[in-house]
Amino acid sequence: MQTKGRAAVRTAVLRGFDAVPTTIEARVDEGPGTGVQVEGEPVATALETARRVERAVEAWGWDRRRLRAVVRTRPAVRTDTRLHDLPIALAILAAAGELEADAVEGLAVVGALDWGPAVEPIAGTLAVAELCRKHGWPLVAPAANRREAAAPGGVRYLPAHELGQVFDALRNGLAPEAASPIEPAELERGRDLAQITGRETAKRALEIAAAGGHPLLLAGPPAAPTTGLALRLTGILPEMTRDERLAATKIHSIAGVLPPWAGVLAARPLSAPHFSASTAALLGRMDRTAEGLSTERARPGAATLAHCGVLCLDDIDDFCANDVEQLARTAEMKRTDDRHGAMPADFLLVATLTVPPDAQSRNGGATGLDAELHARLDRLPVSRTLEMAS
Repeated sequence: MQTKGRAAVRTAVLRGFDAVPTTIEARVDEGPGTGVQVEGEPVATALETARRVERAVEAWGWDRRRLRAVVRTRPAVRTDTRLHDLPIALAILAAAGELEADAVEGLAVVGALDWGPAVEPIAGTLAVAELCRKHGWPLVAPAANRREAAAPGGVRYLPAHELGQVFDALRNGLAPEAASPIEPAELERGRDLAQITGRETAKRALEIAAAGGHPLLLAGPPAAPTTGLALRLTGILPEMTRDERLAATKIHSIAGVLPPWAGVLAARPLSAPHFSASTAALLGRMDRTAEGLSTERARPGAATLAHCGVLCLDDIDDFCANDVEQLARTAEMKRTDDRHGAMPADFLLVATLTVPPDAQSRNGGATGLDAELHARLDRLPVSRTLEMAS
């Protein structure tokens, strides 16, 4: 089997909440072919990636029976995302002689492919764009992520709609252009506190908590709008600074919960997990693979998704006591602790507590009701953290 050519394309991999550079190397051999072989990945992931890339490069006469492409990353990195599909395809085309090697030199390329030439959005584009701005690299990334790519400012960016469009642009020497940050046309303020009539004491408590950054517990009978009040706390918080918007957006992007075309978050995040959520879903985790294929990717939980915003625990006494204690500690430390690393979690904690409708009559009036509320609060591991408004 004779080697037809080799090529390399720069790309990136996510580690924690940042992107680090890596390189896709491809070698194309002539002879009895086996198609595309992706090394350094689990078998199922490698086969799926290979099939997607093969389908995308079929338009250039790729024949898996006649050619073989061996693809690897340097340094060796394992990732479960699809952000390397596009750079793998371009590296193979360059190694096969369809694209000049200098056409991809100096670029950073990320993008996912569907089962065809279309380029799909990816998670973590903002982190990759920040890496490119730091090193001065032009960026080729999905067009659906253009707002993320432009967010840091000063990044030369080529939006990728499909493989053929990127191939033609690089072959014809079309240089990526500087992308200007796209600011939100209108600032979203979240839910409006004025939508709830009355409840002036509870509203005042919300205002004090928002002004001073104090954790808050809203307690009341089932008919009381405690949940509605808690969910409207983001609407009275100060506007986020640009750095806060970028930090919150990057977290949501890496978590894969930022909708395509959304761009930079305008309103402060609101995270309201269900009481049945697991500890990992609440606090997040850092994934780590085997040594030699080392990569740590952040898996943000509800606490980190609420960074720069509000974490709402509705019916707090339904949550696992250990989880509530860890969330309270996280709120104080403004970060989550994981054995592989820490994640930012600077949020305002608000919780609700439902009081049985007959509690007042059972306990001898308002004084007895207050005693029951404090007794239930004392059973919570955050009794000294939360201020109560009923």
